[in-house]
Amino acid sequence: MKEKKEKTNKERKDKELRPAARYSFAAVFFVLILLFLIVFHFLLRSGRIEYKETYSSTLLRLKSAYRESSSVVEAFCLYSYKEKSGEGYSCYEVRRVLSGENKELTDDSLINVKTLDNAGERHLLYLSGPYEDSEKGLVYEVVNDNNYLIKKEGIVVDGKSAVPIEKLIEEIKEIRSEIMLPYNYSYFRSIKNLVKNCDLILIGRVESISDEGRVKCMISSNGEKQEMLIGVRKIQISVLNNLESDVRYGQKIEIIMTEKDALQTLDYMTGKSVSSYKENDPLEEDDVCVFFLKACEDSKENIYFFINDFQGYIKTSGDSVFPCSSNAPFSSITSLYGAVEAVMNEKHSK
Repeated sequence: MKEKKEKTNKERKDKELRPAARYSFAAVFFVLILLFLIVFHFLLRSGRIEYKETYSSTLLRLKSAYRESSSVVEAFCLYSYKEKSGEGYSCYEVRRVLSGENKELTDDSLINVKTLDNAGERHLLYLSGPYEDSEKGLVYEVVNDNNYLIKKEGIVVDGKSAVPIEKLIEEIKEIRSEIMLPYNYSYFRSIKNLVKNCDLILIGRVESISDEGRVKCMISSNGEKQEMLIGVRKIQISVLNNLESDVRYGQKIEIIMTEKDALQTLDYMTGKSVSSYKENDPLEEDDVCVFFLKACEDSKENIYFFINDFQGYIKTSGDSVFPCSSNAPFSSITSLYGAVEAVMNEKHSK
């Protein structure tokens, strides 16, 4: 009986001690965690350890900046200077144009950039422009501080992570395979509005038409981007008459034609859908047409779209034109001379 009573007392004491032991363990664990955080913070502030962004997040940041720029270049800083106003400028020698090459921006060209960097450094620059400056000529600006030092190990972001430049080039190629589409097409009831809203009007010959293939496309609306697979054909034309546009005779132009009903067409004045209108006759190789084109929203990509499915081109034969029956502004025009005259009158009235 006595042994049983002692056993009961021992069990009762053990039960009383268990919560205290648990609380004591939790307190010790908390203190250890706190000490670890204090030491980690001290080492981080002292520079003895360095927090590094993950490789993928750094690469994502570089890719995100791509769409916002008009060109991306790898360049070598020759010299820099600061004006009395405090504005800093650097003169760069372009080593490689990764995207957005044009007649002013090619490999080995010299460019002025509104940024202050150290001579002798190699940089990756995401640029907008160029803009005309009365004293400096053409000047580029860095887009949203996307100016990165290039070291032997790669592109340095925030002084931390390094991404090999060749890896970024691979990613840019992948981005360029995606097509930036307009949110919708607009239909115009006057030649004036049609001409005003086109980026390129010319007479050209159809050289080739690809088979339709589904391609990843990007549509942007109100700052939001949506990805989707859309059937597209790539049409290559050669310029026969530039109609005073900034292209030359014989130049090849690539046009992206989306599958039927991929994008909505809205009346420019009323905003109502005109998708029920009769579409243009299909293009064929060797067709000579007057083309009405819209440039890609991403200015780095040298591709165009038809202004819409009904007014994107007018087929010709000799001096005759055959506008689509839904192309109201040209419905009464039957000659190529008359069509060109109508376009040029509106161009000169701008």
